[in-house]
Amino acid sequence: MFRVSSSRRIVAYGQSLAIAFMLLNGEGTPAAETPLFDDLGRVTQSLMASAISIKQVDSRGGMGLYKGGNSLFGATFQVRQSRDVTTELRGGIAYVLLGDGDWRASDVDVSITDSTGRTVAADTLVDNEPIVQFRPSTTGKYTLRCQLIQVHPGNDSSFCSMALMEEDGYSVPGGNLGQVLAQIVGASLSAGRSESGIVRIVDHTKAWAVFGGVQSSYPANSMSNFSLNPGQYVLVSVGDVNTLDLDNQIRDGEDRIVGQDTASDRFPITKFVVESSNQNRLTARTMLANSTGASFTLSALLRVDVASTATTSHRP
Repeated sequence: MFRVSSSRRIVAYGQSLAIAFMLLNGEGTPAAETPLFDDLGRVTQSLMASAISIKQVDSRGGMGLYKGGNSLFGATFQVRQSRDVTTELRGGIAYVLLGDGDWRASDVDVSITDSTGRTVAADTLVDNEPIVQFRPSTTGKYTLRCQLIQVHPGNDSSFCSMALMEEDGYSVPGGNLGQVLAQIVGASLSAGRSESGIVRIVDHTKAWAVFGGVQSSYPANSMSNFSLNPGQYVLVSVGDVNTLDLDNQIRDGEDRIVGQDTASDRFPITKFVVESSNQNRLTARTMLANSTGASFTLSALLRVDVASTATTSHRP
């Protein structure tokens, strides 16, 4: 059974890394006064903790990031809330599912259930860094779940993350993970400054706010069948040093494109509007158009609180 050493003592490194990135780009003081900056501090702490755990498991050999699509997810949870991801796991292959919470979380659990709803692996210990290992006997669809059980006194929520690793999966250099986390913070703040309203990380109970993974033979990483309340949103995506051109898009439940950015760059930003008629079964796609090799990409969903919604546009 894999166990990882506690990363709480060094997780502040993630926040320092993000702040340093912003200062180097002249983004310090104004951004620090916004709700989005506070949101991203919690995002960074949780995801950097996951990145550290990923590297600790990876360093023991034989395990890497999941190859079948997105492998890293994050969202803001209220106490006792959970979020799921359903994906295919291959029979006979070992998998590791990791969870982490920001400094407000005191107890986070992760579990895996099969297509019948039977729990096949779970970590329900009282800690905020759960981890389970599972080797399915048959290939099939499995549901991965992360749940916030408890927070430290004085809090009512926490940003929690979940990562899926597999035997012979992608090995990602630790520097690439740190770079991508810093870039998603910088790109999100840049997108936020271009909006007239208050920008926050999405906190809808039926959507992951952050998602990503390694892209190579798969043409796109998608997060499907999620819901958002009617309003104005921004999808921000970034790629690591191997990424030369990255695109992203949002599709509604009828598979119609409601927003996309296909410009030739590494940092696509798509603005889109969700109407009451298309608020369910949305799909966010990140498409690797050009690269020098397998690339780790990460996307964030932002909501814009404004008095009236604007028309959909593709780049600020």
